[in-house]
Amino acid sequence: MKYLLLFIIAVPTSLSAQEKYFYELKGMEDSTGTTHLFHRMHEKTSFQCSEENGGQLIISTHKNVNHFNTKTSSDSVKFRDYYGPWCLSGFISFSGVYSYDFIRNDISKPILIKGFGNYDWQPPFLANYQDSTLGFPYPIIIKQATNEYYGYPEDVLIATDSIYLQLESHTIPLDLNASNWPTYGEDYDKFISFLDSATFEFELTNIHPKVDSLFYATKGNYSYLSENYHSEFRLADSSNLFSSIYFDAAEHILYSVVNNQLLRSDDYGRANSWTTIDILESISDIRQFITDSFVNGLIFLSDSKSIYKSINYGDSFELLLELDHTITGLYKKPDSSILYVLTTDELFELDTETKEVTFLKKLPVSNEETKETPSSVKLHQNYPNPFNPTTTISFELDKPSEITLTVFDALGRRVSELLDGQFSAGYHQIQFNAGNLSSGMYIYRLQAGNKVFTKKLTLIK
Repeated sequence: MKYLLLFIIAVPTSLSAQEKYFYELKGMEDSTGTTHLFHRMHEKTSFQCSEENGGQLIISTHKNVNHFNTKTSSDSVKFRDYYGPWCLSGFISFSGVYSYDFIRNDISKPILIKGFGNYDWQPPFLANYQDSTLGFPYPIIIKQATNEYYGYPEDVLIATDSIYLQLESHTIPLDLNASNWPTYGEDYDKFISFLDSATFEFELTNIHPKVDSLFYATKGNYSYLSENYHSEFRLADSSNLFSSIYFDAAEHILYSVVNNQLLRSDDYGRANSWTTIDILESISDIRQFITDSFVNGLIFLSDSKSIYKSINYGDSFELLLELDHTITGLYKKPDSSILYVLTTDELFELDTETKEVTFLKKLPVSNEETKETPSSVKLHQNYPNPFNPTTTISFELDKPSEITLTVFDALGRRVSELLDGQFSAGYHQIQFNAGNLSSGMYIYRLQAGNKVFTKKLTLIK
């Protein structure tokens, strides 16, 4: 039997240096009113290879997305993001998460863009839609007029009944029902035709949360507005540079932060509606900005270590709290006095009325605290899928187990045995090279003790 094992994850046994901090806070409310917080923890570790393996210093980086449930105070890894070379030259472990969001505030239905770092040979791709691995090829080829454009997914935006996949400076609208999407491989002409008709040249930055026919975009950093979903963008403002747009609870009020200036529109961001608002001289660098979707005129912003509050659409600000650590994220629980704050060292809840602080999570200070043991055995969907000719298969073990990982063809014939042996508890990953197999659907099966899991993968050459 020919083995196709290229790599699996290995955890270094001796750490000699470590760097950690929290960043990128997102939040959402579920149907029960419970707040779910998502943040990343950057962790860089290093270890020395043994002399027989080269003796070099190896540096690994983790940027996992963690999920904190404020009702249960439980905290777990939601999406994994890591890069780690091995002592053995040319071997690495990697996975990446560029962007994520959730359909209708349902944490069981993520939209996920995955990638493997800033490598030309492995660009980001749309890897997950409501827990289903997608078959988008990458790079995706988009023809606009007579020119071919090669784009890599960068972000996801959500309207009431659609999602939009951002591809550098082009955008594709996708129906919320994945079964309505064109499928690469089954009807390629239809797929390309769909992209031809759906893309446009502006960089879509926002969709109005209450009036989802209003699309906001930039081109040359000027602000453009479409009032007919995704066509006929018109220049809205060229007197300033624009990037992200923020929305007040009063739906006609919009904000943008540019070069430490606060811009405000009183007419849905339309032309001639933007004005510059003077803010406190003490606010030297606006780093975080957030509104409350239920309270008109309420704004919270921060520089590196101070949080400010406005109750009059930004006309004036008051100092709310000063901190010792750098602020890396804010999330406002709608229609409440609660503001969640993330710094490089801690996650906490701030009552904006009483100024009472409740600490929720602190940065781990030892390696022992960061070790994660899965609660059950899991076999994950391979990615990418479909693939040609390599794909990655990962699985989790809740305890040390004797496992086999085997690939079968559609007729149930074994075509490759990838793994067979004792494995430790934790997260493991392997790359499967199907270069010697024919196009078609295959089954891969994980057996761990008396538990058996199977999933499908598709090879397209």
